[in-house]
Amino acid sequence: MSTNLDLSTRPVSRYLGLIAGALVIAHVAALFLQAAGVDGRYTDSLFRRFDLDQEYNVPAFFNSVLLLICGLLLAVAGQIAAAEQPEWTKHWRWLALIFGYLAIDEATELHGFFSELNRLIDTGIFRFAWVLVYGPLVAVLGLVYLRFLFRLPRRTAIGFVVAATVYVGGALGMEIVGGAWSVKVGEDNTVYHVIVTIEESLELAGLILFINTLLAHTQLRVSRGWMPTTTGRTLAESEAILPPGDAGGRLNVAGSPRSAPVPLEPAAGAHNGMNGAATHEVNTAVAPSRQPFPR
Repeated sequence: MSTNLDLSTRPVSRYLGLIAGALVIAHVAALFLQAAGVDGRYTDSLFRRFDLDQEYNVPAFFNSVLLLICGLLLAVAGQIAAAEQPEWTKHWRWLALIFGYLAIDEATELHGFFSELNRLIDTGIFRFAWVLVYGPLVAVLGLVYLRFLFRLPRRTAIGFVVAATVYVGGALGMEIVGGAWSVKVGEDNTVYHVIVTIEESLELAGLILFINTLLAHTQLRVSRGWMPTTTGRTLAESEAILPPGDAGGRLNVAGSPRSAPVPLEPAAGAHNGMNGAATHEVNTAVAPSRQPFPR
């Protein structure tokens, strides 16, 4: 039994990148149309649907889908780690839960509950109060996962660091910059829209880089036989390998590790007329096993 799992990273990253790029272009186009004074009946509707700084629209939905994909890939990596490195399984699974929560947060704006704090903190870099909650949590998470990061393959670890730097730089870094600017100047100006565009673009890029890294990591593990099965074994452990015959001319039946070796029965003898020595042809056909494939 063999399983071919296509986890090519280039096509996935290319398609996700094209979608993200199209959303950013649509956002910028809507801004230009508004600035050009085009009839608001058309531009307002377009802007609401593709504004990167708004919730419950196309970019927010796409962002939520990216977070969900990250969570699912982390769950798969955790299942593989259960067979390969059991001591790190919980780290993968906790990350999967965190990204699952972030996907729900992005889709439902759970962080909007912190809006009440905005009325108390309406100046300076903490204009958007949720940064005060999520910022320290990100710092603690980074410290907790430091050992886990060093135990990852080098390429995977570098990919994680780059993706996290890009994403957090947009989600927290540029959010702080935008908050400070909105307090000082306001939000209805070109500079603020540029800040928002950079912020959301970095978030999308960071998630796509993270997905690319997770796919490459999973592909590497699968190529080495670390594919989880329903029994908890890896695919390499579950697939039977046909061993060579032993000295007694017996062969084990492939796919049936509990079955007894099957003796090879000689065919009818044939005599050589020159020296009278008997030779035998060996029937190498092996009867199929009656034992089911281990599940």
